[in-house]
Amino acid sequence: PGLIEMVSDFMLQTAPHPEPILSFFGALCLQSMLAGRKVRDEQNNRTNLYVLNLAYPGCGKDHPRQVNADILRAVGLAGSIADGFVSGEAIEDKMLINAATIFQTDEIDSIITATSSGRDARIEMIMNILLKMFSAANTVYLARLKAGQKETNSIDQPSLTIYGTAVPENYYQALSNKMLTNGFFARMLVFESGPRTHEQDFVST
Repeated sequence: PGLIEMVSDFMLQTAPHPEPILSFFGALCLQSMLAGRKVRDEQNNRTNLYVLNLAYPGCGKDHPRQVNADILRAVGLAGSIADGFVSGEAIEDKMLINAATIFQTDEIDSIITATSSGRDARIEMIMNILLKMFSAANTVYLARLKAGQKETNSIDQPSLTIYGTAVPENYYQALSNKMLTNGFFARMLVFESGPRTHEQDFVST
């Protein structure tokens, strides 16, 4: 009960095809971002979550992302939203501006495939940055030294939340020893949604 239930219920009420798993984890990731750098437990764990929802096309993967973005814009936190991973450097730059940010992306498919092949230096850099960000949530993250700078930028207790989606077949086909042992997916909570649900009258958010 609380914010997660309220947001999840709203997502279900307004989705063309309501999907409980997508709605719950979409709302959970919103709460994760809002509590970032504000809440910790006795072991100094933070709220930064990496969540991957597996869902088939047409199940409504985009609706939770849209609702989260609408809510954050409505409360003046539009700068705390990002919709993809262009590069590792871009992730650092975004977090330097907003130390608590939620990345909502449907491009996890391409990252999974590229990680499995191990041939894309850009993807390797993204993975390394995401791993470092996750581990630095309760300490200080040292960013790269840019040209012309004399001192390295740092981010105090970065809180990076990921709400990613992917098609189940792409995820399972890309499973490999490399992907499962590089540490990224060990940090990620993976849940598969059910089949496409009934259609309901669309209600604008």
